[in-house]
Amino acid sequence: MSAKEFGVSAKEFGVSAKEFGVSAKEFG
Repeated sequence: MSAKEFGVSAKEFGVSAKEFGVSAKEFG
């Protein structure tokens, strides 16, 4: 995997983590 591809994957993972954080908050 190239560094560029890894950077894009990390960005997408960050978005998923943010969504997961919101779900966790709603779950309480």
